[in-house]
Amino acid sequence: MNINHRYIIAGVLFIAIIITGTTAYDSITADRSVDISVVENEDAYLAIETQDLENESVVSAFTFTNNLNRDADLSVEVTDSIPKSGASVVNITVGESSDERETGEGIAISDGETAELNIECSDASKSYDIGLRIILKTTDIKIDVERKYTLECDNT
Repeated sequence: MNINHRYIIAGVLFIAIIITGTTAYDSITADRSVDISVVENEDAYLAIETQDLENESVVSAFTFTNNLNRDADLSVEVTDSIPKSGASVVNITVGESSDERETGEGIAISDGETAELNIECSDASKSYDIGLRIILKTTDIKIDVERKYTLECDNT
């Protein structure tokens, strides 16, 4: 085979490659199904419950439950603070333990465990507005919730 035949064969192969492309994909489509549902508060990944305050005592005004099926860190920040006269945020505790933190600090909370935001009420028959930013996070999941609540200080 002489050199001219080699150039012709190489040229034909080169043109064939250009015409057919590299067989790379331009796009791929797939049908996927997604199920979305709304669950009750107690079944949410971060369940939040609130209760009224009692006069002259420290009570758990908010209860946060970790339903992520894994351990996480919880932090609660007061964004709209209660007026200093009447009620005050005391601390956050987890479960029955004495593990407590100031608001804004992270606290470890196991799967299914409950943390409480304890508030003291000292002025009966008043209501207090409070804003909270609640963050529950793991290494790969972060739940960030901002809520405003009105707490009632009972005269009992």
